[in-house]
Amino acid sequence: PWIAKPVPFNIGQGAAAAASEPFDDTGLKAYWKFNESSGDIINQSESSVDLGSSADIQVTGVTYEDGGSPLGTGVSFDGTDDFGVAGSSLSNFNFLHNSTAAWTICMWAQLTKGDDRYIMSTSEGGTGIGLKLGMNTTDFRIYTQNGSDELIASFSGTSGFIPNASSWYFYCFTFGDSLSSENFKATRNDANLESSGISANTPSNSNATDPMTFGKRPDLNIGYTKMALAEVSVWDKIMSDEDITTLYNSGNGLDIY
Repeated sequence: PWIAKPVPFNIGQGAAAAASEPFDDTGLKAYWKFNESSGDIINQSESSVDLGSSADIQVTGVTYEDGGSPLGTGVSFDGTDDFGVAGSSLSNFNFLHNSTAAWTICMWAQLTKGDDRYIMSTSEGGTGIGLKLGMNTTDFRIYTQNGSDELIASFSGTSGFIPNASSWYFYCFTFGDSLSSENFKATRNDANLESSGISANTPSNSNATDPMTFGKRPDLNIGYTKMALAEVSVWDKIMSDEDITTLYNSGNGLDIY
């Protein structure tokens, strides 16, 4: 459904411009605003394909109401022992790594880079199946795995994509397995476009190795990541450039609902 809701006024940051019409939520599988003051981070997607409460994030640790994002919301992870897990299903996020994968992940984030750090992931290790969106000491480390120690897609950003801990940025990543070129695209603040292709390896249609995990390696208690997140949306479609620009909203951000 398309549901119009007012964009909130953020004290000290001005009012984000209201959308002229409701934002199209077609394909919105999960939408975490990270605006809670306690408890689980709720999947707030209302689309026809949303994952419902099975994608609510059960968090350990974390600091609520990290209000530094343009929308005045956010949850911070301390990089020591904070993490979150979006339910227990191993199939919920298969659309991110299988042979028909076509997806978008957008987020407002403050990110502290470090060796083998994890933002969100359903896979790791030589026999892992799924997606890793993480960082190393210099840039992003993003890939999908097929369970045979083979990467389907991988991306390492240049200077325009060095994760930054001092400022909030709007990151958006898209992937299409069947595209003839530029299968993976990444933008930061609706600019700095970078892209990569895919390997000759075959994607896996099996379930992911782990449930979607935030802030640490999904299968081990290592790789904890210091970061803050807000307005994270996961789509089972490749969003248009126009929609990405709308969500960026000239740096003010935009509530989907």
